[in-house]
Amino acid sequence: MERCVGFTVHDSNHWAFIAPYLPQLEYLTLALHLRVPPPFGLELQPAIKLKSLKIEHPEGLPFCPTAILSHLQSELELCFSWSTTSRRELYRIASDATNLSSLRLNIIVAPQPSGGVLENVFFHEKCVFEQVTHLVLHYADNSLERVVRHPLEMIQVPKLERLEIWLHHLRTIEGLGRVDYLTVTQLIVVLLPASSDSSDGFESESEAVLELIQSLPSLELLDLAVPLEVLRRVRVGVRERNLCPYLSAIRHQ
Repeated sequence: MERCVGFTVHDSNHWAFIAPYLPQLEYLTLALHLRVPPPFGLELQPAIKLKSLKIEHPEGLPFCPTAILSHLQSELELCFSWSTTSRRELYRIASDATNLSSLRLNIIVAPQPSGGVLENVFFHEKCVFEQVTHLVLHYADNSLERVVRHPLEMIQVPKLERLEIWLHHLRTIEGLGRVDYLTVTQLIVVLLPASSDSSDGFESESEAVLELIQSLPSLELLDLAVPLEVLRRVRVGVRERNLCPYLSAIRHQ
């Protein structure tokens, strides 16, 4: 363990095990399916070398100690759900993790719990990640029947420069193109394989990309991992509509 720089916490017993080694850890994953806090009275040393933290389930948000968050230096990955993620806990994490440069949100469509997350109705503080310049939005849902909402109504990233979006169907994201990303200079769009044939959606996908580009007045670089037909339509649309005067390159992965 003296040379260990990464660890995964699955249950409360692991907290006591890793406590002496927190100052040397660089990578930490909280894979907590249940609400499992550190044992009462356990003193955790500051994780002064921590570069990357992954919280795999929304239930793990309330039990991520400040001793970890306040020293997190680079990357934070969260599982986010509109119906189960607590706005109060997101606010605490944004307030404690002040050294982040990269934030990844794995967005899931979770079943609505009975009564919902009532505290979200009454908690109005803005969840602002002040230092984040790279934001990854990974939409796991593969259904065209459900429309998932855009998380930036709840989360703000004022210094965002690099916006990266991974999803199956661009046209299912409600509000994706209605946010002004005034500081973004690089956009990356990755269309993941869909379970059904999406060839009839090329026009819709292309329009969704163009709508998103319109909200990026400072865009300089566009990276697309999309079907070639979508790429062709986007190139034509950018030229014909004279979008993004600062856009210097459109790359296809």
